[in-house]
Amino acid sequence: MKILRSFASMLGNLFDRVFPSNYEPSRAARLSHAVSWSSLSSLGNSSIVKLTVIVPILGTILVFNESVASFLRLAQGYLADIGVAETQQNEYSLRQLYFLYFGLSAVGIGSLIFGLLCPTMVKKHPDALDHVTATELDKSPVIAKSNFEYVLNRYFQLHSEEGDPSPGSNMEYPFELRVSFENLIREMFNAMPPDDLIATEDSSQTGFEYSEFYTAAGYPNISNIARMVWSNPKVIWAFTQPFRGLAIQFSRDVAFVHYSSLDYSKSVARLCVAAMYVVGFTLLAIPTLTTFLRLLWNLLF
Repeated sequence: MKILRSFASMLGNLFDRVFPSNYEPSRAARLSHAVSWSSLSSLGNSSIVKLTVIVPILGTILVFNESVASFLRLAQGYLADIGVAETQQNEYSLRQLYFLYFGLSAVGIGSLIFGLLCPTMVKKHPDALDHVTATELDKSPVIAKSNFEYVLNRYFQLHSEEGDPSPGSNMEYPFELRVSFENLIREMFNAMPPDDLIATEDSSQTGFEYSEFYTAAGYPNISNIARMVWSNPKVIWAFTQPFRGLAIQFSRDVAFVHYSSLDYSKSVARLCVAAMYVVGFTLLAIPTLTTFLRLLWNLLF
């Protein structure tokens, strides 16, 4: 029952994420957003699902062993009750065994990929808020700065220096994550002392102008600010070094964006895991569904 609840929960999360009401990204981006590592962890962290890893390796020995096959073979009286002719009973039992084998194998392959490629942080804390609250980041300035460095590198790995998404980047950097990143940079910029911003402008030495911090409408230019902090040229250290130091003050917010960046990493692996789970549990459900329908038909008619 626990596995069924986990599978139902995962499908519910997939539906809510694939069909959001607030924006319209591409289908691929919506699908990638739906199958984050954290949404897959409800099944991936299950002890029973983890055991299916042995099926692709030892499945032939275990499932198709004569003793095991004999044990799993359905009783002839039961097969007759659901309308299976005597001459087809062995074939029917073997077909059910095939569904069991291939279903468990698919789930096992998905579990193996999840175990190998899911980021340890997400595997340990399937919820971002749990991770942020469980870690005493305010006492770890080195970790906070390291997390912020990763957040910057990840953003510009998937975006141009102007902040435009690279082709296909929505698969690993969905809209919500980009909003979280921009909000983080905005809040950190607003926390900067005005004197540090003014001190940065020294056109005779750096060629930098104060107006680069803002758009024509007077709002903080998040792309420019993030690019300056990420590239960190020595000539504007008067701005970038204090800004990077704010990672300690905003350690929990940085940790949230850092976690989310990991949560949506390795999109191909995530989609493979999701596909294996869906195929595997569908194959496992077929024998149950066909048996149920046969039995219901024979009871009613």
